[in-house]
Amino acid sequence: MIIKLAKSLDGLMKKYTPDPFIYALILTALVLVIGVVFHDNNIADVVRYWGDGFWALTNFTHQMVMILFLGYVAALASPVKKMLAHLASLPKNLAQAAAFSTLIALLGCWLNWGFGLIISALFCKELGQKFGGRGFSTLVACSYSGFLVWHGGLSGSIPLVVSTPGNFSEQLIGRLVPISQTVFSNLNIVIVVAHIILMPILAYYLMRVSDTKKVTLIKDRELIIDTDDIITPAGKIENNPLVSVFVVTLASSVIVIKMIDNRFHVDLDTINFILFILALALHVRPRNFLQASQQASSKIWPLLIQYPFYAGIMSVMQKSGIAESLSHAFVDLATKESLPLLVFLSAGLVNIFIPSGGGQWAVQGPMVIAAAQELGADVTAAMMAVAWGDAWTNMIQPFWALPLLAIAGLRARDIMGPLVFVLIASGLITSSCFIIFS
Repeated sequence: MIIKLAKSLDGLMKKYTPDPFIYALILTALVLVIGVVFHDNNIADVVRYWGDGFWALTNFTHQMVMILFLGYVAALASPVKKMLAHLASLPKNLAQAAAFSTLIALLGCWLNWGFGLIISALFCKELGQKFGGRGFSTLVACSYSGFLVWHGGLSGSIPLVVSTPGNFSEQLIGRLVPISQTVFSNLNIVIVVAHIILMPILAYYLMRVSDTKKVTLIKDRELIIDTDDIITPAGKIENNPLVSVFVVTLASSVIVIKMIDNRFHVDLDTINFILFILALALHVRPRNFLQASQQASSKIWPLLIQYPFYAGIMSVMQKSGIAESLSHAFVDLATKESLPLLVFLSAGLVNIFIPSGGGQWAVQGPMVIAAAQELGADVTAAMMAVAWGDAWTNMIQPFWALPLLAIAGLRARDIMGPLVFVLIASGLITSSCFIIFS
């Protein structure tokens, strides 16, 4: 019965899930219509909101492109390939591979979501080569499920925002909220541990019941040094390791100085800076680094053409009142005990249109804080309910899957079947925790 259901669902998702770019266009049309029909906006208003926000994620888009690009460049280096090959040798069958890759993704995304996404994608590709492409789509889907814990981890947007002096929620709450009360709260730790235990088990059985037909994988080209070019003065410079040593030393010095000045903190720019140093150091020779960069550049185009549309969608959701209305519809039904659960569900719905933790908190944060204070509910639990709701529906929102899909060479429809099971299982796990601990 389960096998038949899994195969039927996978077939439906492959048939009806559009390309992520088309998905973004559908969401764009939907929010424009909702903004005009169900809210007090005219057509010119919502079009203006969309246009004003279209480039609002330009800096974030560049950061994401660089994470994908530099992570892939680093992965093409010989030492990384050997390490991934060694790890890939540990699972003895596809079911073990799915569980193992999911565990690595969960741990990686808890530490830092950018690192977790890239390392899990690269590891999946290595496993795909080992098993000849069999079950590769399910393997990638299971690995992406590791992204579920990112907002309950060390790089979660909401926990970091509410602990930062000067943020808008500081005035609303009357104090800063340290990560000891969010990321390291008993509630959050239980939810994270539950996912770390249960998601690999789910991945194991999903692979057991899924179709393991082969997917043709395109192997990365080997980086080749042109020996004829080395004898020229320019070639000697391009292949001289001392050039890389100079850049790596200079960049590493920047990090050390920031640590001495107490200005070092881990954000997307810091991760990209470290990835740049690491990629150049691993390739040793500048020419190898440049060849890998040329190869990696072909992976970044999906992010460039899709993220501006999501920026426009977010702008319409925020300025037209759609996001506020959706949140109020849930919060108005809440009691002291049910608030975290209803906030979690509403955040999951809003996340489909605003797949950005920081952007979503800006919209939902004020009303969630006010509702918690009015009902006498735990404010920090309500905060983490927004965070987990934001992470939950990422399983069916391709915004964050784009880097993974680009590296794996898959389409969104290839992984949506298994991810529906992940969405349901994770929703039950998280909802149960909010019900029990609220």
